[in-house]
Amino acid sequence: MYLVYSSGLRVGEVVRLKVSDLDEDRMLVHVVQGRGSKDR
Repeated sequence: MYLVYSSGLRVGEVVRLKVSDLDEDRMLVHVVQGRGSKDR
């Protein structure tokens, strides 16, 4: 829950998140096909 709020993800982006999109070592979240069909 805190991840979603603090990262500013949109609902559609959260729904499509996968465990493989989380990089715990670098503390990054890779969002595929976000708003405007862009990765961020």
